[in-house]
Amino acid sequence: MRASIVALMLGAMAIGCAQAEDSPHLIGGSVGYGSLEFEHRNSQLYDGGDGATMDIWYRYMFSEHWGAELSYMGGESGIISAIFDSISNISDLRYHGGRVSVYGELPLYRRGGLYAKAGYGSYNVRYDLDDVGQDTSDQGFVGSLGFQHRFNSGLGLHVEYQRLSLDKLTGDSFNFGLSWRF
Repeated sequence: MRASIVALMLGAMAIGCAQAEDSPHLIGGSVGYGSLEFEHRNSQLYDGGDGATMDIWYRYMFSEHWGAELSYMGGESGIISAIFDSISNISDLRYHGGRVSVYGELPLYRRGGLYAKAGYGSYNVRYDLDDVGQDTSDQGFVGSLGFQHRFNSGLGLHVEYQRLSLDKLTGDSFNFGLSWRF
């Protein structure tokens, strides 16, 4: 499913339009790597380590510098976590779900600048507890700080720090991504 979402996003980027500069519509995505921490049963069970993240979003710009964003994002335990999963009660941690965010940017030059996102996310968290699959839901704050550059074609590149601070799951990642103004 992830491959079809990425293919759809890349296809939309390839279509584009000549007036990308004036359009309030953007789509984009990012991939990243960082840390994940999960607390379960009032901190009795804990799993922490590295993790990979993925974020696919649609943004509508209300003005030149302010917008709203809808996103599907997810992540899972990384390579180092997999090594240490054998000594933890919790293993194979992964999450996915949606978020809604407010987006604001501070231009530094004509085609680029700093941006921030702050919003709310609701996620399905899956993990194995003593080799038995478990599902739970989690919700809370999702925020990002980043830098972006947009080319004349409407294609944009960005790097960002993303913070996921939910009730049970916490994550910090550094992401790289592409976006398209269409």
